[in-house]
Amino acid sequence: MYHGILFTECTSQNWLGRGYGAHRLANELRRHGFKILVIDWAFAVDFELYKEILDLAIGNETLFVGFSTSIFPYRMQDVEGQKDRKST
Repeated sequence: MYHGILFTECTSQNWLGRGYGAHRLANELRRHGFKILVIDWAFAVDFELYKEILDLAIGNETLFVGFSTSIFPYRMQDVEGQKDRKST
């Protein structure tokens, strides 16, 4: 089980880089003895998989679940744009 779970995203579905902020935070917390799980590419996770991950990762010692949202508005534009392209 983990003290914290962080969900993060990349800036574009065409770029496979990891979100810096969540990994930076996780690294600092780990240096202080916390067990932290980071889930990259959170938009690829559907609701059932979110539940499965959280059921496996959350325990009595869990202090938080966090979502990095700084990129979400830009990422949603990518998702919406892809939907439009697929339907035409």
